[in-house]
Amino acid sequence: MGISISLLFVRGPSAEETLNELQLATTAERRNLPLVQRGTVAIVNLPSGFHMIWSNTCDERRFTKAALAKLSESGEVVLQSLEEHVMFSHVEYWRGGSQQWSVSHSGDVDDKDLKSTGQLPEMFNTLRHERMTRADGDFFDIPVHMGDQLTGYRYDREYDWMNESLFTLLAFTVPTKWRYWKFW
Repeated sequence: MGISISLLFVRGPSAEETLNELQLATTAERRNLPLVQRGTVAIVNLPSGFHMIWSNTCDERRFTKAALAKLSESGEVVLQSLEEHVMFSHVEYWRGGSQQWSVSHSGDVDDKDLKSTGQLPEMFNTLRHERMTRADGDFFDIPVHMGDQLTGYRYDREYDWMNESLFTLLAFTVPTKWRYWKFW
């Protein structure tokens, strides 16, 4: 069926500052892997120095442009969004309070679809060239690989550190203002 997630990586601001900005709080529940259930959010500290918030929705509404700008004022922020069932992948990089660049792939449009903004790192050109020379290579993996290179984490891999550094489930301190659905 496919995974639908948003991954927010923050380095610089503390995990507490990040959670406060996003109106989230830790719970007592810990897991080796994030719970894959819509509406579930978890945090983990990565060996790369980033802390990562895993949300089980591709369009996590708490990861607003305003929140990303605020969190990136004193550090780095990487946002990755993935919808495997439609082959959508997106990564964006923030620093100094503003978005520096972004890369998106929409596989439901075309397996070679690729949109970008900003001053992209050299790895983008390398990855795009590599994928273009492969007969079977679509571009879904370009934003995924860029996120992995920046943060040291790829959503579809298991790491040795997962046995020691547990995911902590999070709770919302303030309900979201948007409804995913409602009865009329």
